[in-house]
Amino acid sequence: QSTSSRDAVARADVVVATHGSALELLEHYPDVLVLGRGRVCLVIVDECHYAGTRDHPYRKIMDSFYRRIPPPDRPRVLGLTASPIINVKRTTDDGRLLGLVEELEYTMDSKIVRIPQGDAGEEAIADAFRNDVHEKIVGYNDEAAAGLRAFDEMLPYVPEELHRSRHRELEQLHYLYDELGPLVTAEYCGVLLREISPNRFERETEVEFRTLKEQILKMRYFCLGQYRPETKNAGMTHKMLVLMDLLEKLLGENEKNDEEGNKKVGVLFVERRITAMALYAHMRNRGAQGGDDSDDDKKEEEESEEE
Repeated sequence: QSTSSRDAVARADVVVATHGSALELLEHYPDVLVLGRGRVCLVIVDECHYAGTRDHPYRKIMDSFYRRIPPPDRPRVLGLTASPIINVKRTTDDGRLLGLVEELEYTMDSKIVRIPQGDAGEEAIADAFRNDVHEKIVGYNDEAAAGLRAFDEMLPYVPEELHRSRHRELEQLHYLYDELGPLVTAEYCGVLLREISPNRFERETEVEFRTLKEQILKMRYFCLGQYRPETKNAGMTHKMLVLMDLLEKLLGENEKNDEEGNKKVGVLFVERRITAMALYAHMRNRGAQGGDDSDDDKKEEEESEEE
């Protein structure tokens, strides 16, 4: 419940969050993230069929926050799903299926609609998304990063002064180092040092927070020590090198636009949130510096020493 987070939520025109984070935001900032009453006027729920599950955060949001608002003041709700009914057994009869549909409609305070089959509009929508698809399996070598020093050499133990809620965050950085390499990890550590704030919700003390920043700074120095721009891997695992090479071929300087002049855009799907955030930071650095990160690393290192 940091002041900066509260201010960011209060200023936002659009808030994008996972179902768990959305529930926490509504619980922590009920005075600024207000459903309806001219504040939040539209709620878009992706994979809304999960609202039919009693313990799911979507269901809790609708029951505990949305339903408490008088109907005239409620925001509009748009739910998106390709499978409105889930976890259905073959023995489920039509009456039960209809009941599940009606329950979902009640929970979402909405009606299920779809494009009628055979409608010309359906074909037009299909044509808009139809494209030539080329599928290719790209391999990489997990053992290619064997020359890098093991992360455990730098952090053989976790300090006792570190708050228990932060242990998983450090483990995530360990994962990032193994998956993408020291360059991306160092860049993301720099982002954390600038943006991280004390966990007031878990009552993290100043000593615990300072210990966390010291650990992140150690990780950053360790990773920078592994980064050698002149080497073949340039501080990246083989997986990261293959990814960057693929993006360069598909979205390189000479192929930014397609035949119709539309700008090409790449979308990466990753398994973990930290991977997405770290890749975003790396791509942003490359875009701002033309691919040369060394000067920025030195600048951030000096700033960290001043802190």
